[in-house]
Amino acid sequence: MAAVMTLSSCAVFAGEETIAEVTDFDWAETKKVLDEADISGDYVSFDEAGMKVWIPDLYEETELTDEDIQNEYIGWYVSEEQEDGDYGQIGIGLYDMGTDSIDEYIEGLKEAGYDSAEHVTVNGMDGALHFINEDGYDAVMLGVAGKDGRIFEVSVHPVSTEEYSAVATAIISSIQREDASEEASAQSDDESAADSDSEESGDVTEYNWEDVESMDGADEILPYGEFITLDEINCKVWVPVKAMQEVSLSDEEKEDGSVACFVTEDEEDAFRIQYVDASGMTLEKYKDILENMDDASEVEDVIINGVQGVAYVVKDQDSCHVAFTTDYGYILEFSWAPASNEDYAALIAIMMSSIQEA
Repeated sequence: MAAVMTLSSCAVFAGEETIAEVTDFDWAETKKVLDEADISGDYVSFDEAGMKVWIPDLYEETELTDEDIQNEYIGWYVSEEQEDGDYGQIGIGLYDMGTDSIDEYIEGLKEAGYDSAEHVTVNGMDGALHFINEDGYDAVMLGVAGKDGRIFEVSVHPVSTEEYSAVATAIISSIQREDASEEASAQSDDESAADSDSEESGDVTEYNWEDVESMDGADEILPYGEFITLDEINCKVWVPVKAMQEVSLSDEEKEDGSVACFVTEDEEDAFRIQYVDASGMTLEKYKDILENMDDASEVEDVIINGVQGVAYVVKDQDSCHVAFTTDYGYILEFSWAPASNEDYAALIAIMMSSIQEA
């Protein structure tokens, strides 16, 4: 069991109570931890689903019973018995749920009493994550759209201990389509071409703090502010503190994702930092949604101090925003209003250019 213990450093959850937000499961990141911990396993393909899953070496495949087949399982794996008498199980199912829509599947789970059902992403695929804890049996399940409108679901039991929770995280993070490698390569080529086209066409606007420091008049403007470090998001940003003061957030604002807010004395100019629950979507997908929103305009890719983001304007609110993705599946947004105030707009450009890791 020692090899499993070392995997605990990559655990994202240890049970239903620790899932507080949507999670983005990424095999590339998990594989790094597995390699460092020298934990081995192999991918197993499930052709009928067009999917593959990484199975740790400590699990062995068992023959499906007639009941398993009737319950639409297509694979079952069991680990060696542990000192406490427990043992790990991995069930692979392919279910005809009448839909391949993950959102509809989540709705069905919640109607069936699985209130923990959440929308997640795993290696770029939309998924449904939920837990079972009944009569001493605890498990985590993650389903994605498989072939022919069916749901491909991987269940792992138990998840109540740190060791098994870590194993479950690795297994769930590994779920991919069988042709994922080819798709990833093709996607990489497409992205490279897109990056090349973007550079040529100037579609990406870059902001760098070094440029601000070297601009004309910087020695007169920058002393009016200072860098504010926000430890909870590992970020710092320059704020004109001689003109803007941080205000206390209400409990409701905190619940809505606000991290910090600064306003001028007359409360006409404001700067806010907040999280947006975007269901674990990628920055590209978030940009697509913004481009199709009636109230969002001037949507563009930006790179701020080496970090990719998306900037946009909401004209009805007279505000401008820049958004970044986070490791927790949320979008982190910096917002300023009013954007039409020319004097404030100059400060907005400086603040935007200052955003960087703490």
